[in-house]
Amino acid sequence: MSNAQQLQVRGVSVIYPGRTRGEEVHALDNVNLTIGRGDFVVALGASGCGKTTLLSLMAGFITPSKGQLLLGGREIVGPASDRGVVFQKHALLAGEVVVEEKHALLAGEVVVEEKLDGANL
Repeated sequence: MSNAQQLQVRGVSVIYPGRTRGEEVHALDNVNLTIGRGDFVVALGASGCGKTTLLSLMAGFITPSKGQLLLGGREIVGPASDRGVVFQKHALLAGEVVVEEKHALLAGEVVVEEKLDGANL
């Protein structure tokens, strides 16, 4: 399979600062993975094992501390239209809340905080 049809994760590590000065949290350490076009992949693991970190890297939301991610032979350097993300939890306000807030703001009312506090997010 050609590189044009692959997502490649090469030697990727993600290191976050810890709670104390000089402490490091290794979310991912030297991960290597190749996913071909049409492959079905499941990220399965315990809470805190790095699943979301890996998906965030693939989406381009974060950058690796070491290594690189390639899609079609090109380095992933940020979010782009050639990849999509479906969030498990609501990532945006419910549509009806946004419409209500828009109408209230156009009418000159300040109710955004009240609406957000009562919204089912």
